[in-house]
Amino acid sequence: MIDRGDRIRRTRNPLPAWLLTAALLAAGCAPPPGGENRGRPPDPNAFDIQMYKARAYQERNNPEMALQALLEARRLEPTNVEVTIQLGRIYDMMGRKEQALLALEQAVAIRPGDAVLTHDYGVALFKMGRLDEAAAVFLKVLKDPAFPTPEDAYYNLALVVKQQGDEPGMVEKLHAALRVNPTHVLSHEALANHFVGLGRQEEARRHWLAALDARQNDPALLEKVAETYLREHRMEEARTLWQRIVATAPSTEYARRAHAQLALTGSTPDGMMETPGEAR
Repeated sequence: MIDRGDRIRRTRNPLPAWLLTAALLAAGCAPPPGGENRGRPPDPNAFDIQMYKARAYQERNNPEMALQALLEARRLEPTNVEVTIQLGRIYDMMGRKEQALLALEQAVAIRPGDAVLTHDYGVALFKMGRLDEAAAVFLKVLKDPAFPTPEDAYYNLALVVKQQGDEPGMVEKLHAALRVNPTHVLSHEALANHFVGLGRQEEARRHWLAALDARQNDPALLEKVAETYLREHRMEEARTLWQRIVATAPSTEYARRAHAQLALTGSTPDGMMETPGEAR
């Protein structure tokens, strides 16, 4: 499922350099060069400092301290929807799903007409296993012409109906996502996995290749396409893709597995055939 907005958002109005410096110093971060005193007014905005502290802590992979900064920001501005949204995302990062859901419920109550926020609430419902409610939310945002990424809603709706045991419904929703956005990688990947499970390698490969068009040289996708060729005993095509993985993603686990497959099939990474027993 799509996890939208995994970073603390900036507040709407850009802050002066002195304020960003104060927040970063409070979070233990280095200040931006030359920004220590530029344009400094006498009284800082405590709310904005807490929001910048939260962002700085999250960028330093410290969600606990980011949470403390956000809680202080909410104390200062209890009805600020951006604080509530970011609290939901921090709770989600920390695995505190019920609190994440509660925060998003509060945010939707503050800003009921925000389709993106409502969609995020549907994602939280899905993560809590409240499938019928999640489906209703995704259907609601699909009716809103202001929602910018309907393909995401269709994709998440596909995940819901799959969890409900409706495989044909899942396929229908994934195709709907691709009609909206033919390059939607997650939908292509989901359809590819579906067709692999049915043993329909050619259809699976078509979707993996479509995903590769959007994510060139992605080693995970290259590996998946190679597997479809391997299942059909089309070794030359599979070896070509393993060699591509080795060339474009060296020093990765994907490259290690590609090396192993090339060795098993009697081919070196550069495509030269090996002689049994020959030193490598």
